[in-house]
Amino acid sequence: MIHDLDATIERLLSDELRPFGFNSHELDVSFEPPTSSFGNKLSKASVVNCYAYFIRENRDMVDLQPRHARQPNGTIISQRLPAWIDVHYLVTAWSQAATDTTAAEHRLLSHVALVLLRHQRLVPADIFGGVFPGGFNTTMQQARMPAIIARPDSLEHLGEFWSTMDNTWRPALLYVVSMPLDFDVPIVEFMVTSKVTDYMHTDDESTSAASADTLIQIGGRVFDPAAPALNIPKAVVQLKEVGLTTETDDQGRYTFLALQAGIYTVYVRAAGYRPTETVIHVTGALTEYDVAL
Repeated sequence: MIHDLDATIERLLSDELRPFGFNSHELDVSFEPPTSSFGNKLSKASVVNCYAYFIRENRDMVDLQPRHARQPNGTIISQRLPAWIDVHYLVTAWSQAATDTTAAEHRLLSHVALVLLRHQRLVPADIFGGVFPGGFNTTMQQARMPAIIARPDSLEHLGEFWSTMDNTWRPALLYVVSMPLDFDVPIVEFMVTSKVTDYMHTDDESTSAASADTLIQIGGRVFDPAAPALNIPKAVVQLKEVGLTTETDDQGRYTFLALQAGIYTVYVRAAGYRPTETVIHVTGALTEYDVAL
């Protein structure tokens, strides 16, 4: 997805540098390493180089709680929210001007700084006008990505960078964009409605004497065995031994609260189906008590 961020920055600079006299025939935005040979192979008269030299996780923007979507068949789709990473770019300007190359590069870099400072959040939906390049990540399309021109950690690091590139120092902007990384793969699982709660109570005469009651919540779905993915709403569900009755919700699920462990007869009926009975063993295990009607 970093290549989608590259494409966003390229489109932003190409569009917003045009009013300053840098049209598409004269301006190129490159993401190649600015090595010693880079200046000898410039494709156009003016080039903005945005080299992603450092990437790290942004823990401040991470939400570790997954999002859950309940499905009609009783399953839950669980998907982690995107992680966020900070992409650090070293932005430099390059020119093939016949005279006063340094001034031309400074002029270009100052306009680049103006454009980047104007956009403290990159919003691909706005930058591309809703028409994205093929394969552009869907999470990034509507993202609002914080972006800043940062100060360097130290001049020594910059010196090491240019030495690694085998190139001389150049004026540069350190540009940092926070972008989402979507995990993409959802996890499909069954929703568990069973729950066990232990209640402690003390003797009236002595708080040192205590005992516990265990109450169990159970649940499940009522479905059509001819089409197991089809849950049945508004089915009447009864527990005969304790005289409890409930009705399945719009997604065919039912719940009983505050039961003791034991054996129960579940009686289920619904319009258009033959009533059925099934025996369940409630033990406190986190399981589902589904009934085929």
